[in-house]
Amino acid sequence: MRSREQWDLSSEEKQYDASDEQQVKSKKTRAKIDRDNQLSSMRDIVESDGGQEFLWRLLARCKVYETSFTGNSQTFFNEGKREVGLWVLSEIVAADPAAYAKMMMKNTEEFLKNG
Repeated sequence: MRSREQWDLSSEEKQYDASDEQQVKSKKTRAKIDRDNQLSSMRDIVESDGGQEFLWRLLARCKVYETSFTGNSQTFFNEGKREVGLWVLSEIVAADPAAYAKMMMKNTEEFLKNG
């Protein structure tokens, strides 16, 4: 179990002053670096054949390409899965706008070839 001190905010977070332009600029810079690293990681994934295959299966599993409505409470569960899939899709497009199109083309060709 965590102690009270572990739950307390770090001294940096306690002292953050949103009216201090330098602190705001520093926080924005850190956020941009973090986001750039996230997108770089996604690019690494979509550039590999295995990564593309996994992401395509994940999107299918999340039922991104299907309706989530069932007429009962299963709709809520389906919509939750679909939300995750839509987020993954938005991350793919943000990292490499052409990646999703490439994945669609590859999977359409394989579907037509193998049925």
